Amino acid sequence: MTLEEIKAAIGAGKTVHWSNDSYRVIKDRIGQYLIAYGEGTRGANYIGLTWRDGVTMNGKPSEFYLGLDRVTRAYLECALWAGNDESTPSGGEPLDRNYTVKDFAAESVTQALSECAAFVERMAEARAVWGDKAEEEGVELDEGNFDSSDVGHDFWLSRNGYGTGFFDSPEKYGEELAEIYQDLARAAGERHAIVGGGGKIYVE
Repeated sequence: MTLEEIKAAIGAGKTVHWSNDSYRVIKDRIGQYLIAYGEGTRGANYIGLTWRDGVTMNGKPSEFYLGLDRVTRAYLECALWAGNDESTPSGGEPLDRNYTVKDFAAESVTQALSECAAFVERMAEARAVWGDKAEEEGVELDEGNFDSSDVGHDFWLSRNGYGTGFFDSPEKYGEELAEIYQDLARAAGERHAIVGGGGKIYVE
């Protein structure tokens, strides 16, 4: 991530990490951008995001990445698991053999965060509608677990038309809702993970 991308992400309320999840980039009360370790604890440490020139970062741009919720992390992990690098005519190697979620381009992570959040909202709306109907019909309905990693995994599989996904998991979502979620995912359209410039993974 560039310095501009980091500042824009923090301004939009997103979490940015450096190197690993223990380090987080923050903006303090007086507007300074800092890299924090153990934020909020007695042993917390802070360094500036940049040198005194305000431009040179304390860390390589490739070492900064957006924080992920459980759904989005599972969604991107599934994209790697289900995709190939297309390095040979037969498809090449599975993406998850050589890449991790940290290798996704920043714009693809932002897109994934937005699309997963929107899909979770649609799931909740669908469950609320079905919940009213189920109550009328005397059907007992379990609470929806919309932050589950299963949701992210199944969203990727279902939107891309794999032979598994929401529709194949009635034991997790209930028979009716599994089909409804499947339809919602398919309506979201297909996405594909590809290897782009600089060895980054892009979702298109």
